[in-house]
Amino acid sequence: MSDFEGVDFITDMPEGTGSIDPAPEGTHGAKIIEVEKYQSPNSGNWTCKVVFQIDGGKYKDHSEWYNLWHPNPDTKKLSNALFTQLNLATGFKQYPTEFVSLVGRDLQLKMYQIEDTWTDKDGNPRTSMKTKISRDGYVSSSIAPPSPSGDKPAF
Repeated sequence: MSDFEGVDFITDMPEGTGSIDPAPEGTHGAKIIEVEKYQSPNSGNWTCKVVFQIDGGKYKDHSEWYNLWHPNPDTKKLSNALFTQLNLATGFKQYPTEFVSLVGRDLQLKMYQIEDTWTDKDGNPRTSMKTKISRDGYVSSSIAPPSPSGDKPAF
C-alpha cells in the first residue's frame, strides 16, 4: 500500500486556493489556524508556533514563533508579554490549558514589513521582505475595525 493512498495527484492549481502575497502594512483581520509546541532545529529551544490566516486567506498565512521557554530571561519576558497580548486579544483572561484552544480564534493584527538580510547555508548573502506584527499589534476583533494600510510599527 502506498503512503499516498487516497491522495489525488493534481497538476493544475485550482482557482482561489489562497495567496502567496504577504499582507501589506496595516491592520488585518486574522484567524488562528494552527498552534503547536515546536522545537527549533537550530537552537534546540522550544517555542510556540502560531499560524494566522490573514483576511480570510486573501494573503499568505503568517507564522509567528513565541520563545516562551527561552533561556535568556529578557527574551523570555518579551515573548511571554507578546503571547499574553495575543491571548487577551482572542478573549482569554489567562492562558488556556491546551494550545488547541487558540485555534479558530479571531483577532486583528497590526502588521508591518522589514527588509531582512541573512546568509544562506552556502554562505551567500540574501535579502527578503518579512512581515512582522507590531508590539501593540494584537487587538480584539470585536472592538477594532481595520485601519487603512500604511500603519507604522509602534517602535
